[in-house]
Amino acid sequence: MEKSIKSDYSQQDLKNPQDQHNTETAQTALPAEKSIFRDMDTDDDSSTIASHDAEDSDSVETKHPYTIYNINCLHIMLALVSFAGTMSSISGPIYFPALTELQVYFNVTTEQINISVVVYSIFQGIGPAIWGTVSDIIGRRPVYIVCLAIYLGSNIGLALTRWYWLLLVMRCIQAIGISAALALGSGVLSDLTERRNRGGYMGYFTGFTLLGNCFGPLIGGGLTQSLGWRSMFWFLAIYSGSTMVVFMLVFPETKRSMCANGSVVPKRWYNIAPTLHLGPLKSYLVTEPDEELKEEMKKATRKINPFQTFMLAKEIEVLMILIPNAMFYTAWFMALTAQSTKLSSEYGFSTVKIGLSYLSNGAGCVVGSIASGKLMNLYYAILHKKYMGALPKGAAPNPAHFPIHRARLLLTFFFCLGQVVATIIFGWTIQYKVHYIVPILSVFLMSLASTSFLNCSSTLLVDLFPTESASAAGCVNLTRCLTAAVGIAVQDKMMTAMGVGGCFTLVAGLCALSYGCVGVALKMGPRWSAKRFQKSNEKLKAELEIVNDAIAGVVAENDEKRL
Repeated sequence: MEKSIKSDYSQQDLKNPQDQHNTETAQTALPAEKSIFRDMDTDDDSSTIASHDAEDSDSVETKHPYTIYNINCLHIMLALVSFAGTMSSISGPIYFPALTELQVYFNVTTEQINISVVVYSIFQGIGPAIWGTVSDIIGRRPVYIVCLAIYLGSNIGLALTRWYWLLLVMRCIQAIGISAALALGSGVLSDLTERRNRGGYMGYFTGFTLLGNCFGPLIGGGLTQSLGWRSMFWFLAIYSGSTMVVFMLVFPETKRSMCANGSVVPKRWYNIAPTLHLGPLKSYLVTEPDEELKEEMKKATRKINPFQTFMLAKEIEVLMILIPNAMFYTAWFMALTAQSTKLSSEYGFSTVKIGLSYLSNGAGCVVGSIASGKLMNLYYAILHKKYMGALPKGAAPNPAHFPIHRARLLLTFFFCLGQVVATIIFGWTIQYKVHYIVPILSVFLMSLASTSFLNCSSTLLVDLFPTESASAAGCVNLTRCLTAAVGIAVQDKMMTAMGVGGCFTLVAGLCALSYGCVGVALKMGPRWSAKRFQKSNEKLKAELEIVNDAIAGVVAENDEKRL
């Protein structure tokens, strides 16, 4: 196997001189990936400033570290974005145990109260598509603060509402506000980490943010039963308000087009954290970057495109990842929605017991995200070692030829298998009223598999589009939430017509069919990426020629005036 890989790499990298020229071109077009081929055995030093590029003997020597933040600072920022991300994951599950209470209070049917879940899911998908692109343009910090403010206001409105229509409106605003947290978190991690350790950081981020799935139903059930359903929205308002204050005081700008590796003070006041000039980081700050930092900021800058998220979805290699990702998420979310109503109607669960039953879902999310992150780092290290060993002596590594699709997607087969089996078990055990522990455990396996697949696919998209990471994450969120909204909207009718078992067996079959897209991505993904890189290089070359022609024209005109 290893010999085969070596042969393939050697043929790709040194096929002919023209290929070598294309290799060099591709390398210049991928500045954000230049340190991908660092020695995988090295670890971050917790006592020093992280100098990522210095660890790689094959990468270009630079006098600046990849980021000025040491491992402790990275962990603090990981904790901050994860803390904000929990609000995105808690807002849905905290609502599930109160569905029956809300249905009685507003005097509506089960299908009508499910609309409040559907509209939340729709706007949860639309929100990141907007905010992700905005954060790639104006920075992460201001978007975080604005979104938290919107979320705070919507929770106050939900706590005070007395009308069903206003409940729906406030749920839409709530989703738009906080749904950006996950896309923004992915963007921050893309700014601060590289491919070699990004999988692990993404795993921790996904795991901690999904703690909301674990404790949200428990908190919602407890508050609803003891203090009424309004109390859960007051809880979210206090939570979001305190988090917003912390972000305003502490969280720095991380967008590399504005602050490079963190050492450049942003020009706009709203990108500057008050605490930025305190502590040991102050000695690394500069107001006027040198040429190297200017070049890095220039490379990370892109044109304003409010439809960037939708443009990414048109890429065939992105679409092959989004389709199974959306189906897995839909199956998972349909099960979570059915869990509340079915445990109440079929097993007689109280609101508190329903909340406790969702602990299995949260536990599966945390285990899946952290474990998949570790596995991605491990498998990446194995493939990296094989790739470096396959290079002829003296040949430079090329990011465009590294099998990043294989590194991220090959493990997902096991997650697909677990998802399909767990979905079928959940449906039929509910239909035949098997002991409640069985469907609850199947939800654990389902959440573990879905979260793991989501983590792998999201990490791959960040790897493929490092300068548009928030938009890429928004693209994932858009497709999965819209698909889940459709699934939830038709779920009751499907269960009535086909039974719970038949409904979820059909959904499991669709998940299995959608996984065929992963096979296509594994086979064709590298070719599609190469074509995209080549197209980007040609566009850049054409733009440079236009600029050079304009400069030459100005110079010629000035010479004529002098004569």
